[in-house]
Amino acid sequence: MARTDKTPKPEKKKDPANKRTGLYIGSVIVFILATVTFIGAPAIGGSMGAGTSARIRFGSYRGRPIEYIQGNFFERQLRAIAEQQSQAGSEDLESQLYWIWRQAFESAAVHTAIMYYAERGGMDVSDDRVDSEMARHPAFLENGRFSTERYQTMPAAERFSLRTYIEEVLIHQQFLEDMIGDDRHSSAEVGFLQDMARTERRFSFVSFSFDDYPDEAVLSYAETNADLFRRINLSSITINTSRSDAEEVHRQAVAGVSSFEELARTHSADIFSEQGGEMGWEYYYDLEPDFDSVTHLDEVFSLRAGEISPVLQTRTGYVIYRVNEPAQTPDFEDSATLRLVRDYMETFARGQIEDYAYDRAAAFAESAREIGFNAAADQHGARVERTEFFPLNFQGVPFMERPRAAEGADLDNAANLESFFRTAFSLGEDETSAPLVLRNRVMVLNLNDERTASANTLDTIEMFFGNYLQNFQQQDLQRTLMSPDYLEDNFNEVFFNRILG
Repeated sequence: MARTDKTPKPEKKKDPANKRTGLYIGSVIVFILATVTFIGAPAIGGSMGAGTSARIRFGSYRGRPIEYIQGNFFERQLRAIAEQQSQAGSEDLESQLYWIWRQAFESAAVHTAIMYYAERGGMDVSDDRVDSEMARHPAFLENGRFSTERYQTMPAAERFSLRTYIEEVLIHQQFLEDMIGDDRHSSAEVGFLQDMARTERRFSFVSFSFDDYPDEAVLSYAETNADLFRRINLSSITINTSRSDAEEVHRQAVAGVSSFEELARTHSADIFSEQGGEMGWEYYYDLEPDFDSVTHLDEVFSLRAGEISPVLQTRTGYVIYRVNEPAQTPDFEDSATLRLVRDYMETFARGQIEDYAYDRAAAFAESAREIGFNAAADQHGARVERTEFFPLNFQGVPFMERPRAAEGADLDNAANLESFFRTAFSLGEDETSAPLVLRNRVMVLNLNDERTASANTLDTIEMFFGNYLQNFQQQDLQRTLMSPDYLEDNFNEVFFNRILG
């Protein structure tokens, strides 16, 4: 496969004792001072403790760098989040560091976006306002009062960095206030949610899991589509400039002017270049999406060990393959191979699995209407479960009950499905529903009981709606600001190369 994304995945690395010790020391150094929310207005306090003079760029927003520099927004967020995290503690320090740095990066990315739009809109803050906040900064207070001595003792570079930070935070705060405002809302909005919450229902249900798709059906699919599960051991060279460049590299590979490995390291634009082009074993279905036509792929799978393919055009450029070990036919008597086929079907033939579960659910629902819900469950070998009481909480408003099983587990993605609530709240007493397709199962409901929500439940909605509305507006603003069209995110690559090294 012509993979060009060289960003490392955040995999957990090996953890020898000496490396764990180093990470622990690094974590202790980072765990200092302050608190902050993610997109909400940051604390002006911030830290000024010892840091590093490093300048590390993690990406950009509309061309503006998102970078870690001592005293800047990113560095201060890192310290604040690290201090919060240090209270919880963790044995997995590498994962903990990843999370801390990632949160600081995301916070800095939002801040960079806000500063970009604030500057375009001509937002500013007066020197007097900045002076006032500087005078209240903890670094300059002694016994709760501003200390001229402390102010003058701080190096000028640090004072300038702090002043810049405070100015940016004030603009950041004003931008959020202008975009989101306060928690004022109409009583009609609260009343609408209270009407949704007023009636609560409880159901019996039977579900037919996609995991129950029979092995015999998986084997039948595998045998019908056996070519998809062939595999071959390859090395590759990907050229994304021109066919003539690819042909020249191909000529050198075939003529032995340079080894295939050296040509891959020198010319290839995919993630395998640093390892001499070695891809390892690849399945036919993994490579198929790279090609408009499978004719060329079939040609590759017919090559013998050591043979080099012609230059092949892919959807992203040109590729040259060398076969290290020839294609192997799949062994469907091997349980691992059948697990592979099942995994493939769950992604690319999911409709076939869903149809199987739906047909079982439909047959059960028909029986339930004839002989009763529990009797039908016995007849079809299904287990009857019950839900907790829940209201018409479409899309999961956090201070209202979500659809849950009596054991407390969420019902897959039911809270986000309009069809689920339409069906559940239109059933009559002891009425059985038509099959409902959720994320990983098909469910049939039977209405057991209905009640009116308590006064406390309705009061809670009135109490917390303003906070919920602000959080929703913040999340919506964040999604808008962090459009992938504007954000360059190189965090993983930089973190693993520069921070963990």
